[in-house]
Amino acid sequence: MVRHRVHDLTKAVEEKGEGRDVGPQALHDAVDAILTGYSAGTRFGIRMDRDGLLLAGAPGVQLT
Repeated sequence: MVRHRVHDLTKAVEEKGEGRDVGPQALHDAVDAILTGYSAGTRFGIRMDRDGLLLAGAPGVQLT
């Protein structure tokens, strides 16, 4: 599904003639890295739950 969204985004940017010239593979790699990071968990307890939603928070740390 990520590949489809990346394709849609790059096509929309091309049609509008805006933005940097970023190929679909670069965007796919960036999204994959983000999802991998959230799956593994980041600082402050930011992580992906089993259902794919993001959770955040660590005891004693205000994030917002």
